Amino acid sequence: MLETPFNACADGHYWGCNNLQPQDRCEICMPKTEHDRPILTVDVVCFTLIDDILHVLLMKRDKEPFLGKLALPGGYIHVDEDKNTLDAAKRVTKEKLGIDVPYLEQLGTFSGLSRDPRGWSASVSYIAVVQPSKLKETAEFFPVLDGHVWLDGHVWKQLMNDMDGSNFGLSIIAFDHQEIIDDAVKRIRDKSTYSSLPLFFMNKTFTLTDLQTVYESMMQESIDKASFRRKILEQGIVEPTGEVLGTKKHRPARLFRPTEETLKLFKSTIG
Repeated sequence: MLETPFNACADGHYWGCNNLQPQDRCEICMPKTEHDRPILTVDVVCFTLIDDILHVLLMKRDKEPFLGKLALPGGYIHVDEDKNTLDAAKRVTKEKLGIDVPYLEQLGTFSGLSRDPRGWSASVSYIAVVQPSKLKETAEFFPVLDGHVWLDGHVWKQLMNDMDGSNFGLSIIAFDHQEIIDDAVKRIRDKSTYSSLPLFFMNKTFTLTDLQTVYESMMQESIDKASFRRKILEQGIVEPTGEVLGTKKHRPARLFRPTEETLKLFKSTIG
């Protein structure tokens, strides 16, 4: 057998092999250049409201590093099909969540040598707003309290049983995803004070009382009812549908929906 100066990886590939995508090559297969190539990914912080409490979507990792820990949905940049990181984020959410998210906004870039044990890495992170009913049944949302993900005792016990003790570390959240979540929570709460972002948590039609409840949940403070309705109607971000919602015991409430101008504005600003 002809000897080779290169060591083979477990798959029998050799240094410089072109049969694999760059992100799938092992350390031996990865082409060597003057400068090592960083790991480049996108991660998506998917928020929703459940019982008027902000929740974030996390998935249990099925591979190393951080096998068994919870992580944001994310993935590698596909250089042969992603035009930019926004395209990558849309593809990742479609592949992992099974839907096209209605709201997707770039949060920022998180990078460095210590965030991934495989080497120097950078993550371009995005914020998404989703409806739980539209996601795959396997999707799990966790409440965000005081900016941090809250896990009940049952979840903690299950995760610890599934993981090797040496892999547990100081956090149940993989990589630096807790830091990403912290920044995303701050962004989405701040933006709720001056924009129509909370509309993306709503159903297609809603009452102004429902909308005020969502704004209060996002802003974490009470809002004067009369002042809220006046400001919302003055801004022209919602319009009446002509229908009402009511019961025999209560006065019928008018139903509203986002205006086309509002949706177009967000599409042109975010997309």
